[in-house]
Amino acid sequence: MKYIIGIDLGTTNTALFYARRDEAGVPSRQFNILQLTERGPQERPTLPSAIYLIQGHETEKNSLNLPWEGTTHYAVGEMALHLGKRIPSRLILSAKSWLAIPYSASRDSILPASADETLVKISPLESIRRLLDHLKRAWNHQFKKHPMEEQSVVMTVPASFDDKARRIVFEAALKTGLRNIVFLEEPQAAFYHSLGAEGCPSFGDGDLILVVDIGGGTTDFSLIRHKGEDSSSGFERVAVSDHLLIGGDNIDRAIAYRLRERLEEKGEALSESEWLSLIQAAKASKEELLMDPGMVEKEIVLFGSSSSLLKGAKKVVVGRGDIEEAHSGFLQMFPWSEAGVSMRPKGIQAFGLPYEAEPNILRHLAKFLLPYIERGERVTHVLFNGGQTKSAAVVDAIEGALSGWFGSPHAVRIPSPDPDLAVAKGALLFGLASVGLKGNLIKGGSPRTFVLEVESAKEGEKLVVVALPSGTERGRPCRIDTPFSLRANQPVVFNLYSLPGVFQGKVGELLPLDPEKFCFQGQLQTVVKARGESELPVQLETQVSEIGILELNAFALKGGQQWSFEFSLKEPMKEGVRGGPAASVSREVITRAKDLLSEAFQEGKLLPGLFGALENAVSLPRDQFPLLLLRTLFDELIHSFEPGKLSDEKIVRFWNCAGFLMRPGFGHPLDKERMQKIWKIILKEGADRFKDKDAELQFWIAMRRVAPGMVKGQQLHLQKALFRRLEMNENKPINPKGRQEQYIVEELIRTLASFELIEIKDKIRLGNILLKTVKSGSVKESYLWSLGRVGARVPLYASVSSQVGKNVAEEWLKEALALPTGTKDWKLLLAQLSRKTAADHLDISSQLREQVKICLSGDTDLIGLIEGGEDASSPLEETLLGDSMPLGLKLVSLES
Repeated sequence: MKYIIGIDLGTTNTALFYARRDEAGVPSRQFNILQLTERGPQERPTLPSAIYLIQGHETEKNSLNLPWEGTTHYAVGEMALHLGKRIPSRLILSAKSWLAIPYSASRDSILPASADETLVKISPLESIRRLLDHLKRAWNHQFKKHPMEEQSVVMTVPASFDDKARRIVFEAALKTGLRNIVFLEEPQAAFYHSLGAEGCPSFGDGDLILVVDIGGGTTDFSLIRHKGEDSSSGFERVAVSDHLLIGGDNIDRAIAYRLRERLEEKGEALSESEWLSLIQAAKASKEELLMDPGMVEKEIVLFGSSSSLLKGAKKVVVGRGDIEEAHSGFLQMFPWSEAGVSMRPKGIQAFGLPYEAEPNILRHLAKFLLPYIERGERVTHVLFNGGQTKSAAVVDAIEGALSGWFGSPHAVRIPSPDPDLAVAKGALLFGLASVGLKGNLIKGGSPRTFVLEVESAKEGEKLVVVALPSGTERGRPCRIDTPFSLRANQPVVFNLYSLPGVFQGKVGELLPLDPEKFCFQGQLQTVVKARGESELPVQLETQVSEIGILELNAFALKGGQQWSFEFSLKEPMKEGVRGGPAASVSREVITRAKDLLSEAFQEGKLLPGLFGALENAVSLPRDQFPLLLLRTLFDELIHSFEPGKLSDEKIVRFWNCAGFLMRPGFGHPLDKERMQKIWKIILKEGADRFKDKDAELQFWIAMRRVAPGMVKGQQLHLQKALFRRLEMNENKPINPKGRQEQYIVEELIRTLASFELIEIKDKIRLGNILLKTVKSGSVKESYLWSLGRVGARVPLYASVSSQVGKNVAEEWLKEALALPTGTKDWKLLLAQLSRKTAADHLDISSQLREQVKICLSGDTDLIGLIEGGEDASSPLEETLLGDSMPLGLKLVSLES
């Protein structure tokens, strides 16, 4: 390996610095990245982290060719931004931000989020791979004898990236051929760079340095402590903030919203394409005004799609005051006495990215600093990093807040020359220090203390054991000397909690579980396989891997068996996520219920009123059966299914029970295996071979109830069977013959509408048929409910990529508003089609939404659903699913 390479894979821009290992003094060099521009291939200091997806014959043949071989169906960097001005919906920006979203499927083709169904989208993983691939090819073109695949690469990531996000970046690098990779947190990289910069102040023992990193898509805070009497002593990163989706993108959108309001006041409504163009223009204008203090305002011109560009153009002026006001909305000062108080949520959300509900960056900063200030520490120095901190208004607001909160002496600002390149330079300096060529390493172990919940011998006592103290370096094992008993051959959970880095715990220390102090990190659910043992004594050992994953190893004290588990070190869950404990029942009651279920399927017995008998046995209404009981009864039920031996009545009962006991198809550690058992029955018996109408009906109701637990291929298989059964024809309304067939068809339609993973084109086909049917006079409740599910702006369990487009939903909504009805299901349909969503490209127009609210005046629940967008109350959630939800859906309780 001849070179060490530092890469800043930024949300907005990507940069690269490098140095030779064998040169005296080890000078660093910037790598100018070859990329396409309007003037052809040019070298630039940075590569915009942008990808434009070409469609059809949009560009001339070979017009996107670079000196190296490559595909021509997408553009990267400056050319991507240029092409994106024409058709913004094909431009992918901020791809890295998608990696830190809990519900985002990083391997699903969801980008660009604003594109319509005709564009072949790509995944966030593929987006990162293409950016890295361009870097690699540009490097290899210049250094043909020393390809990047053979060099040492340091790649920066946000300090708050969890292991899922780090894994995706690592996988993208592997797909590019890069294997010699080390990750470094971006704030640390910026600090490495500042240490070598001119004007860097001296540090004393115990000094606390705050690094504020506000980039294009995210904000990170880090605290670094200096140990020793002089600046050549050691540094240690002691804390990092949660991953905050607040940055320049939010400010750009805030400016764009103000400009859109001005245009709408003049009667100039924007199309989706014009809105996306306005956001990009607001961003460019903001940067121009900030770079030129003499510029007061700038005119933005949005060209229309008519043959006369000037005739369709819309003009609006953005002034310096607009930018300052947008900045102030994200940096509002408040007294330190309110540091622990949250403001009313009012965050700007878009493109499916869950931007922080609290938009005030200063409140997030205060929350981050609070535990250190409470124990008497103070910030002595502050370093600003990220493109947004180039604004004097941003820096002044944060320094003003620190001074206002803590008074004198003020925190000393550490100079940060070249903020756009500081992280890449710092990554290289870290790489050099790690091989002993230049400078000292900053210690940067675990920023939090992680603890595992353990069962106490004392009834009612809740304990945790310190599994990984804060400051533990990656790769250093922590052995827990206290022996524990590991439950085996049964479903078990490991609850992981954390405390801020300010807490100093010792590995193996037992502590009482205090919900007020401990942050719930997540839960690992599994079945530990062991040879013939239900419990066995083990020795535990933990460590954090090089890419930031907490590994737990359990070694049996006898027999030589060992097990390994991995935990996601994600952000602590927000308040209200976990929910309360589920109802519990005794083992005796579970045994009695199992006997009742088994008896109901014995030959010659029917046992009418099975669920009533189960309710009496359990002494709970069926909608309050705990999850453990439901799944235990399902396991008993599945043994009762004997193909060819059950009567039609027993098959009806089987599917009726299966749907009830397995709803909603997930929530328990073994539900994946249970769904596979159901699927084996479907493949063997067929989904469309029912001779008995009641059996067919109960089967499809069961499929609706467990639909959220299915994978896409299973839903597609069943959707095709339903399309055949219903003879779906877009030119004809649904018209079943006979009362019984009408009832069955309605239930089948509800099931079909519950399949959120089917192709969008099939959803549109189904929605058009439903709309044609209700317009023909068959205004059935089930048809209205189904149309609402198919066109819903907010999915119940799928990703945003599964939803029909905005234009389709608006057309359906206009037709629905004209229906001559005022029923509850009609109102629910309007609410489903007009709910606010975090994805602008899916959100209907505000004018249409206001029409809906007028129709729903007086119905506070549905208006709240529309305005609340992503959050549905429990009763409404049950209505939207078409079934009641089992208790413990969000918190799995495995204790009986």
